[in-house]
This record gives sequence, structure tokens and C-alpha cells, in this order.
Amino acid sequence: MCIQRRVAISQFSSSDMHEANVIDEIVKEISTKIMKCTPLNVAKYPVGIESCVEDIRKQYLNVGQDNSHMVGIWGIGGIGKSTLAKAIYNSISHKFEHSCFLSIVKEASFSNGDLVPLQNEFLSKIIERNPPKVSNASEGINVLEQKLRQKRVLLVLDNVNHLDQLKALAGECDWFGPSSRIIITTRDKHLLHAHVVNTNSIYEVKELNHQDASRLFNLNAFKSDICPDGFFELATEVIHYAKGIPLVLEVLGSDLCSKKDKDVWKAALEYYKSCPNKEIQKTLQRSYDGLHDQIKEIFLHIACFYKGSQKSYVIDVL
Repeated sequence: MCIQRRVAISQFSSSDMHEANVIDEIVKEISTKIMKCTPLNVAKYPVGIESCVEDIRKQYLNVGQDNSHMVGIWGIGGIGKSTLAKAIYNSISHKFEHSCFLSIVKEASFSNGDLVPLQNEFLSKIIERNPPKVSNASEGINVLEQKLRQKRVLLVLDNVNHLDQLKALAGECDWFGPSSRIIITTRDKHLLHAHVVNTNSIYEVKELNHQDASRLFNLNAFKSDICPDGFFELATEVIHYAKGIPLVLEVLGSDLCSKKDKDVWKAALEYYKSCPNKEIQKTLQRSYDGLHDQIKEIFLHIACFYKGSQKSYVIDVL
């Protein structure tokens, strides 16, 4: 009888341990799913984003269709490409088996040609348990192509500025399983064409219209949709200066937020015109640095000699 009781207790303990292991596996699986669905931080004031997200979802992404394809989001620095890509990612990532947002820090990731960390990060997102580690980009290309082929993936490659980045992370549409979507944001439209992204699949991010630009500036400068009495003309001048570029509106709005005196605002505006804000200048400088040498020369000719001239005349001259 005692022997039978010990056997029963032993069996119960083994069963209990098995149940605990199963529960642990379930918890890990749920945690992984939750982590995969954790939304990205888009922007403090995502003004004008929602309508753009809807346009891209309906006209460019067609989520649910069987074929896999790539979509380009193109525009100048500071125009809101990354913000838009994050908002799209948040709105559709739950519809995919795997999703991954890779922010390619240009200065770091390609100055030394090291794309291996990005390949390994991508592999860790699509293979939850014991993802392979690659040691060079060529190996990474082969492993990604092999592992992705049967998976329905949403991949966002943000801030791409070199063709090798695309070749190493999303070489061809047939790398990916059916209904996958690859979104690429870049300042260089030629990269998208070189990577055979269909012209009809390239979305150009436009400047904010006056209404949205005013709202974004007011939220940053006054923490309200409404411009206070006495500041309307000054605020309008800043908004005109910003040309609808979200980064400029946010930076200048935040800079002017602590300034409550109109004379201080006037002085700040004069200063911006002669000495642009460093953060804005740095972003625009990266756009210029990404141009080919011949295009840089043309840009400088226009900026120095032909500002305000008729477009057709300048084209004929240059």
C-alpha cells in the first residue's frame, strides 16, 4: 500500500511538473505575441498623419492580397517619412505573421558598411526561438532568403540611403512569403527605382497644408490648437517660414514656447532667417550630402545665382 502511494505521489509530481512547463511555455508564447504587437511611438502631435496613412493603406499596400510587394515612401529630410512609416506599422502589423521595423542610422550603419547587426536584428524578429547569428552580410543574405520564403512578413526599412542596404535586407520580393509587405523610406527616389520598386508604388510625402501646419505649430508653441491674441501675425510668419515642413514647425514651436514677449519673438524670427536652427540645418544638410556631386553643383548654382528665376529658364541654362 505504501509503495502504491509513493508511486501515485511520484506520478502526480511528474504530471504537475509537466503542467507547470506547459504553463511556462504558454506565458512565453503570449509574451512574445504581446511584444510583437507593442506599438511604436509615432509623434507627440501626429497632425496630418491619419489621412496619409489611409491613402497609403488603400492605394499602395492593399493588405490581404496574395502577391508580395514593396512600397516606397519618399521625401526631403524633416518632412515626416519616419513618422508616417511608424503610424502605418502600428495600424497593420497585427495582420502579419511577423513584423519588423528597422531604423537604419545612416551615419553609423553604412559609414563602415556594417549591415550584419541589422540582419541579425531582423532574424531575431522573424525567428523567436534560437535565431541564427550571421557573421557577414553575404551569409546574412542567404539566411534571410532561406528563412523568409514561407513567412508572411511586414518589414519597414527606415532611412535607407544606399542600395546595398536594400540588397542585404530585402533583396527581392520573392524572398518573402505570400502577402508580405516591405515599406522603404528614403530621401533618394533613385534608390527605389534602382531596387525595382514600381513607380506606382512610390508615395511622395508632401508638405503640410496651411491648416495642419498652423495646428502643429500652435500645439508646440502654445500647447493649444488656438493661437493666443496678439501672436497671430507672428505665428503666421513662422508658419510661412517653415514651408509646411513638420520638423521645422516642431523645432521652432518648441523653441518659441518659453518666449512670452512679442519683441522676443520678433528678434527670434530675424535670427532664424540669418542663422537657421542647428537641428534643422543638420537634417537639411544630410539631404544635401546625399546628392550626387553634379546635382550638388546644380543646387548651389540655383541657391546662389538663380533664386526666384523662372524654372524653365534655369533648366535651359543648367
